[in-house]
Amino acid sequence: METVRLDSHLPQVVPRLIKLDIEGAEPLAIRGMSETLRLHRPAVIVELNATTLARGGFSVREPVDRLLAAVPDYEAYVIAWRLARLDPTDSKVNALGEINLLFKVRPQ
Repeated sequence: METVRLDSHLPQVVPRLIKLDIEGAEPLAIRGMSETLRLHRPAVIVELNATTLARGGFSVREPVDRLLAAVPDYEAYVIAWRLARLDPTDSKVNALGEINLLFKVRPQ
């Protein structure tokens, strides 16, 4: 299967929200859209699943770290019945299990 970088494939698109649930390849997708993230700073929902990330050769922190490297102003929230703020630099990220996180830019 051929893959393309979001940065080059959809250059005219200005996303407000991106959802990533690609079975452990989330860090690769983030790398392929880093310019889009920096320029437009959309909200991002990313699934964290330690098992599928490990199959891809990544730690559970890798998607979080790549998102924060692209947009340091992102705040992270655990998506559950309610949004709960999460410190994405906290070591607890490693113990969250399979979960969806919402990253959005801090309000000014």
